[in-house]
Amino acid sequence: MLSRTQYVILCLLGLLAIGLVVANGWMATGNRAAQAEISQRQQFLQQTAQLEVLYRDIAKALADLALKSNDRAVLGMLASQGINVSPNPALASPSAPAATGAMPPLPPVKR
Repeated sequence: MLSRTQYVILCLLGLLAIGLVVANGWMATGNRAAQAEISQRQQFLQQTAQLEVLYRDIAKALADLALKSNDRAVLGMLASQGINVSPNPALASPSAPAATGAMPPLPPVKR
């Protein structure tokens, strides 16, 4: 037979074990939620990387059309997004995007 002290110690250890099981379940649920959020962010980043080439081509085509039609509104909109277009690439500095044929990276899309 157990003494009263042994009984109390065993009950306290049992309560501690139950508390640890509950804490483990709570933490596992939190981890699953964090993993799901990280997975969604990773998928968004992968899709954004795939679309970057398309966005770059769209911006280049838009800049070319704006230069051909001398559309100042479109050129202003491109400039507000950080895309500077020069009408004569031969006169532009060598570090300018129009001279090298490369467009600067587009800003990320806010959702």
